[in-house]
This record gives sequence, C-alpha cells and structure tokens, in this order.
Amino acid sequence: MSESKKKYLSEFAVNLFSSRWLMTSASQFMTGGTMGGAEQEVANNCHIYLIGKTPIVSYSKESFKYEDGVLSGKINYRIEGELREKDFSFEFPLLDGATKVILSKYPHREIITLDKNDNEVRYLPASTVCLGTGWHLENNELSDIEILYVGQAYADGKRTAFERLKSHSTLQKILAQAQYESPDYEIQILTFEYCPYRVISQMDGRAENVISDYRDMDRFRSIMDNHLWHCCK
Repeated sequence: MSESKKKYLSEFAVNLFSSRWLMTSASQFMTGGTMGGAEQEVANNCHIYLIGKTPIVSYSKESFKYEDGVLSGKINYRIEGELREKDFSFEFPLLDGATKVILSKYPHREIITLDKNDNEVRYLPASTVCLGTGWHLENNELSDIEILYVGQAYADGKRTAFERLKSHSTLQKILAQAQYESPDYEIQILTFEYCPYRVISQMDGRAENVISDYRDMDRFRSIMDNHLWHCCK
C-alpha cells in the first residue's frame, strides 16, 4: 500500500456562499437616486462588487404600442453592430394617477407613464422587460456578463460597496473606456452579501503514518480560533 500523502489525520475546507445580491446599471447608480427599503438593506451589507458590461437593450420606436391596457412592440440590442430583436406584449395598467404612456427619447431605453400634468410617475427600462419575460434565460448574449473588475470595500466594516464606488477612480476609467470602445454596451454594477463561512472538517480513519496526536487537535483549535474574516478585512 502506498504511503498516504496526508500529513495530519484531520483536513479542513471553507464553505463560502453569497446570500443576497443587487445589480444596477452604472447610469442609474451615478444619478444618485434612492433605493427601496428592502434593496437598501441588502446594499448596506454588500462589500464585494463586480463591474461588468452587457449589451444595451432598448425599445423599437417603430413597433412601440399601448392600446387597451396592453403594452407591445419589439426590444432590440446590438452585437458588434448587428441588430437583434424580439417581440413582447403584456398588460400594463396605469397606476398612481398615471393617464398615459410614452416612449423615452432616443435611444428609447425606457417606457414612461405620465399624469395629467405630464409629470413622470413610473418608468420601465427595456432591460427589466427582458428579465420579466425571461428572454435573458434563453439568450447567452444577454445573460452573460463580461466582468471587467472585482473589488471589495471593507474599511473596518463601515463602508459598503456602493459607498466605495461613489469615489472609485477605476469605475470612472471603465465608463470612459466603454463609451469609446463599446458603444453598444452598458456598464453594470453587481454587489454581493456573503454569509459567515462554515468550516468543513474530515477525518480519514484509514490514513496511515499521519499526525493524529495532540498536534492534530492543536491545529484544529488554531483553525477555529483564527477566523478568515479577520484576514479579509
């Protein structure tokens, strides 16, 4: 029988996973708007962020229609300049005092509802329609996000990812570069909240010539006492 390559009787692994996440376009983030209560709670606990890019999704002006409470038309985007289109149609009730629906100005990325005084009530981005209809699930060109940067924002646990990004020079450079090199794409910001990690231990009773005395137990205590979270901060 070959000699075991293990040094200790016990072995350990760390299980780490994200519990909640948010995604917003850089354009929405840079406008400085406010989040809803549930979204803000997630944002306050997110410290890992990714900056990526996805195709710009917009509405087709020629096919846009709102009749009898039904919104319909085409959603489009471009890959290396080549146009992609897909039809959509769904009920869209006018709420909160809205009296009419219009298409935003070029590049027609939003549908806007207005009240009788032409004040904006709600808006519906074309990207949200893709998510709501599940189009992105069957289309890798929309579901795949090209990641450009990964970062963290801890600062003793007092600064969130969104706060870090407000003064992030790399984000500014990425936005400028994307505008010049990738006019058919938009920058997306994804932030993640991670649950406390779990330590998974294993003991192989068949292993031979391994350390199984007090040194193995001391090693276990050291792993449990010296948290990885402290190292990440």
